[in-house]
Amino acid sequence: MSQDLDQKAYYLYKLAKENPHDENLQLAANLVKSTRRSRGSLQSWNQRYREDINDLDALVQSKEEANMELQQELMVMNQELELLAQEKIRLVAQRKKAIAELKKIDDEVTVAVAQVKSKKTWFGKFSVLWSFMNTLFLDDEDMGEVDYSLQPDPDQPQLGSSIADVQKSLLDK
Repeated sequence: MSQDLDQKAYYLYKLAKENPHDENLQLAANLVKSTRRSRGSLQSWNQRYREDINDLDALVQSKEEANMELQQELMVMNQELELLAQEKIRLVAQRKKAIAELKKIDDEVTVAVAQVKSKKTWFGKFSVLWSFMNTLFLDDEDMGEVDYSLQPDPDQPQLGSSIADVQKSLLDK
């Protein structure tokens, strides 16, 4: 169809060249030329428009991918911030607990100092200090039992406390 139109336009141009005085023929040839130029310009604009659309589509696609990556990074950062906030809350609670314990110890020290100053005997002073040390460091009421029985170990025999054992030990050296 396009070739048929091209042949007819070529034939019209040829006729217009052969008959330069026929105004209708000249007008028709100029109209076809103008239409063909407009059509070419329109095709050029259309092609540029399609290329621009493709470029914009590619740009939009890349921006969407970048946006998705940024959203994922933001989610990760929000999770990290949440963890850090929880950690900070935990640390603040530990800090408050430690401050309260130190305040309690300070109060106990103040009371113990006052009690030691009020006692006149060394025994009274040391008993206050002992009870202070017990409350401060030994929260367990059960102190446990000391096992004085030694298990026999053939590789490392125990030194006896008799005079013969002591003299033997001194001779070994």
